[in-house]
Amino acid sequence: MAVLEREVEILYADKAEMRRAVEEQNQLMGFVPDRSVTVERMQARVAADLEAAGIRPEDCDASRAIIAAREDY
Repeated sequence: MAVLEREVEILYADKAEMRRAVEEQNQLMGFVPDRSVTVERMQARVAADLEAAGIRPEDCDASRAIIAAREDY
Protein backbone atom coordinates (compact mmCIF):
# COMPACT_ATOMS: atom_id res chain seq x y z
CA MET A 1 0.00 0.00 0.00
CA ALA A 2 1.39 3.37 -0.95
CA VAL A 3 1.78 5.98 1.75
CA LEU A 4 1.46 9.57 0.74
CA GLU A 5 3.60 12.03 2.59
CA ARG A 6 2.83 15.67 2.32
CA GLU A 7 3.60 18.73 4.26
CA VAL A 8 0.76 19.99 6.42
CA GLU A 9 0.41 23.71 6.83
CA ILE A 10 -1.48 24.92 9.86
CA LEU A 11 -3.38 28.11 9.31
CA TYR A 12 -4.70 30.37 12.03
CA ALA A 13 -7.58 32.76 11.51
CA ASP A 14 -7.77 36.18 13.08
CA LYS A 15 -10.91 35.70 15.17
CA ALA A 16 -11.49 39.44 15.60
CA GLU A 17 -11.43 39.89 11.83
CA MET A 18 -13.71 36.89 11.35
CA ARG A 19 -16.22 38.26 13.89
CA ARG A 20 -16.18 41.60 12.11
CA ALA A 21 -16.81 39.91 8.75
CA VAL A 22 -19.70 37.84 10.17
CA GLU A 23 -21.22 40.93 11.78
CA GLU A 24 -20.95 42.79 8.48
CA GLN A 25 -22.65 39.94 6.61
CA ASN A 26 -25.40 39.76 9.23
CA GLN A 27 -26.06 43.46 8.73
CA LEU A 28 -26.14 43.09 4.93
CA MET A 29 -28.67 40.25 5.25
CA GLY A 30 -30.72 42.06 7.87
CA PHE A 31 -30.04 39.29 10.39
CA VAL A 32 -30.20 40.36 14.02
CA PRO A 33 -28.80 37.75 16.44
CA ASP A 34 -31.02 37.15 19.47
CA ARG A 35 -28.74 36.15 22.35
CA SER A 36 -31.75 35.22 24.51
CA VAL A 37 -32.81 32.32 22.27
CA THR A 38 -32.49 28.93 23.94
CA VAL A 39 -32.08 25.58 22.22
CA GLU A 40 -35.60 24.63 23.24
CA ARG A 41 -37.09 27.83 21.78
CA MET A 42 -35.18 27.32 18.54
CA GLN A 43 -36.31 23.69 18.23
CA ALA A 44 -39.92 24.75 18.78
CA ARG A 45 -39.54 27.50 16.19
CA VAL A 46 -38.09 25.12 13.60
CA ALA A 47 -40.82 22.56 14.33
CA ALA A 48 -43.50 25.23 13.85
CA ASP A 49 -41.92 26.35 10.55
CA LEU A 50 -41.78 22.75 9.30
CA GLU A 51 -45.38 22.12 10.32
CA ALA A 52 -46.49 25.32 8.57
CA ALA A 53 -44.72 24.11 5.42
CA GLY A 54 -46.42 20.71 5.67
CA ILE A 55 -43.17 18.88 6.42
CA ARG A 56 -43.29 16.11 9.00
CA PRO A 57 -39.86 15.35 10.55
CA GLU A 58 -41.15 11.88 11.50
CA ASP A 59 -41.24 11.03 7.78
CA CYS A 60 -37.46 11.58 7.38
CA ASP A 61 -35.06 8.81 8.47
CA ALA A 62 -32.40 11.27 9.66
CA SER A 63 -34.93 13.28 11.65
CA ARG A 64 -36.30 10.14 13.27
CA ALA A 65 -32.79 9.21 14.40
CA ILE A 66 -32.24 12.68 15.87
CA ILE A 67 -35.60 12.58 17.64
CA ALA A 68 -34.85 9.11 19.05
CA ALA A 69 -31.41 10.22 20.26
CA ARG A 70 -32.90 13.30 21.91
CA GLU A 71 -35.50 11.15 23.69
CA ASP A 72 -32.78 8.77 24.92
CA TYR A 73 -30.81 11.65 26.37
